[in-house]
Amino acid sequence: MKAVIMAGGEGTRLRPVSILRPKPMVKLMDKPVSEYIVQLLKKNGIRDICMTLRYLPQVVLDYFGDGSEFGVNIEYQVEKEPLGTAGGVRACRKFIGEDDFIVISGDAVCDFDLEKCIEFHRRKNSKATIILCQRDEPLEYGLVLTDSSDRVTQFVEKPSWDKVLTDSVNTGIYILSPEILERIPKGVSYDFGRDLFPQLLNDNIPIYAVTAEGYWCDIGNCRAYLECNFDALDEKIAFDFGKQVISGVWSHSRLPESVSVHPPCYIGHGVTIEDEAVIGPYAVLCKGTHIGKGAKIERCVIDGADIGPGAELTSATICRGARIGKDALVSEGCVVGDGAVVGNGAFLAEGVRVWPQKHIDEGGRVLISVIHGTARSSALLFQGRLAGEIGSDLSFENCISMGSALSGYGRVIISSSGTPAAMAAVNALKCGICSGGGEVWESERSFEAATAFAARYYDMAASVYVRHNGPSLVLSFFGKDGRPFTRSEERRIEAAMNGDTVRAPHNRIGAVRFLPDTVDSYTLSAVKQAFFRSRLLCKTPVYVFGDSIASITLRRVLSVLGCTAAKRKEDGICFQISDDGFSLIAEEGGTIVYPPQLSVMLALLEFEIGSGRVAILPSAPTAIELLAESLGGKVLKVGKIKNAESLLSQQTFMYDGIFAAARLVAGLAAKNETLSHLAERTPRFYISHRSVPIRRSRGAVMRELINSCSEMSIELAEGLDISLNEGRIRISPLASSALKITTECESESSAMALCDQFEDLVRNIDNSE
Repeated sequence: MKAVIMAGGEGTRLRPVSILRPKPMVKLMDKPVSEYIVQLLKKNGIRDICMTLRYLPQVVLDYFGDGSEFGVNIEYQVEKEPLGTAGGVRACRKFIGEDDFIVISGDAVCDFDLEKCIEFHRRKNSKATIILCQRDEPLEYGLVLTDSSDRVTQFVEKPSWDKVLTDSVNTGIYILSPEILERIPKGVSYDFGRDLFPQLLNDNIPIYAVTAEGYWCDIGNCRAYLECNFDALDEKIAFDFGKQVISGVWSHSRLPESVSVHPPCYIGHGVTIEDEAVIGPYAVLCKGTHIGKGAKIERCVIDGADIGPGAELTSATICRGARIGKDALVSEGCVVGDGAVVGNGAFLAEGVRVWPQKHIDEGGRVLISVIHGTARSSALLFQGRLAGEIGSDLSFENCISMGSALSGYGRVIISSSGTPAAMAAVNALKCGICSGGGEVWESERSFEAATAFAARYYDMAASVYVRHNGPSLVLSFFGKDGRPFTRSEERRIEAAMNGDTVRAPHNRIGAVRFLPDTVDSYTLSAVKQAFFRSRLLCKTPVYVFGDSIASITLRRVLSVLGCTAAKRKEDGICFQISDDGFSLIAEEGGTIVYPPQLSVMLALLEFEIGSGRVAILPSAPTAIELLAESLGGKVLKVGKIKNAESLLSQQTFMYDGIFAAARLVAGLAAKNETLSHLAERTPRFYISHRSVPIRRSRGAVMRELINSCSEMSIELAEGLDISLNEGRIRISPLASSALKITTECESESSAMALCDQFEDLVRNIDNSE
């Protein structure tokens, strides 16, 4: 069998470690990561190899040559334009020939038994086999779901927590039949996970997956790179790093008696360590490193750098040729690039990155990265919303970095709640966007729903709303469709916030412009979308709680529609809108309508006097689909039907509370019906929610839960959706270590009983290990 090693990666999130070398040439214990992959293939009887190259290809060519020095035969395929993972392998068609072959990434560290995986592939007579491993935190990977015969049933690409259905992740190692190559278009960018495998599933061509035992790590960013080195020191990887001179210490250089070495440590050839230095625990000193007298090195990787006397380094990565001056202090998470100089007595704050050849002056205090980037944030980004306590979780430096990432969108709308803290965050975002060449359109004081709508209305690429809530800031990110950021968009923000990507200052500084009428445009649009075929004035008396901007806007919308203002809530329909404008509660004559039932009522009106079609999210009540069946309506579920997203963007009332109130009163006027009567005509259902804390990995519990429910009627989208005679159950992971259970039944007691039943099931699985 032959192998194709994908070795063209640039490793942008691994910068500055990867700036002067391709990602597969980043070193682990003095050897490039890709050399370990070559050794792994050779160990498993594979000696004919083709490497696909793109970024700095000569570095790879010079190191490996024809492969004879490593006991293998190596050919190369250099891409002039990016071809994607599958497109790059397709370009190796002549090398591959007519036999099955293996594809493996050159920038991931693994020690799998590939012969066992190949045996599985042949036993299944498979055309395509994916090698999996299990991860407790699978958000950075593509997930793969399989049935009891190991056949792949579904892919979930780099999910958010609510879409984590398993802990089985795609390692990027594939065993393929050459006929699969014919399904890859020539000369265009084409990806295995994003393009080829989903197409094979659609065409009902069997894909199998095997979970390999052993170690696997994608060194995707600087933190993962450090951890991979430390895993090697803990002997979690079945590689040979040389002889241990004492337990837990691999040393190829002489160690002076006055040096304190705390295992585990790796010390390469030609390393010099002066007296009274303290090395370890968890120190990797690669070839040519020099450690000065009294320096302290803990949890660091130092690749041939010069560390001055008395310097202290903790959890840092120092690249080749860099120099850390006397008594300098380098904090956790710092990365110093090739040839950079940190002056005597300088201080690098947590997470600072110094680009190659940059110079930090003597005694300098560096709080943000040189060029760009910042310390890692512990704020949590989930479903387009980022919340964190000011200073400890979320800093204004983080906001500058996020603004830099947003500059890539071009034109961005920003609005806020208007407090000093919110405005400070807005100004930081503006600095980042403008310095990256983006353009800021700052709107008047507003609220989240209006800011989300503005992106679509004004044809902007994105919008951000900043709310100051007690000690915390809450940032809400919306795409050009007015919906919360997708997971891939969230990842861009997370990478910037944590310093994993750096956007250099643009040669053009973007402008800041003002949008004065965003709330007015939002108000008029809500009125325009409210009417059905007839434009009857809605003379219904209404009462709106509160004095937030969203409440004031709702009163304006209802007034334009012709509603009269009730003096007491008992005198008409009473509305309570959330501060963000997305959630609405309605009440009339003792009948209280909560958001789930309200969505069903709006769907009923749409089926009867509207377009006859509604777009819904996967979490929408089943009652909407039951209504569609009985009334001849059509339901388009987002994520399942192609045009659902487009229709949802036109039916803002299905997710925006103010648009929903406007559509509701217009529908009641058109039908000459009361809210209470409309509520009586909708299917009766009850929803129960429960959060269940778990000890084990959320992905592992979800995988076992799906297996235990495999005989039931299930759907896998945003979580596990189960349909039973008693009702519907939806289970999905939360961002915290818990699963959320939601049940929908015809009675409250049934909904609670189903919650109890599935909570017990989750707890039993969680305790089964």
